[in-house]
Amino acid sequence: MEGISMFTTEHILRFIKRCHMKQGDFITLCKELMRIKGSYNPLHHR
Repeated sequence: MEGISMFTTEHILRFIKRCHMKQGDFITLCKELMRIKGSYNPLHHR
């Protein structure tokens, strides 16, 4: 998770509460973050 370490669980939960997201939206967000992390991670591009 070092590629998106700025996104801590606490930050994400706070964001969800602020936006009143449904749990399904949260799961979609997690999948999107994982997809972004997998396809683009500047720390591992040399």
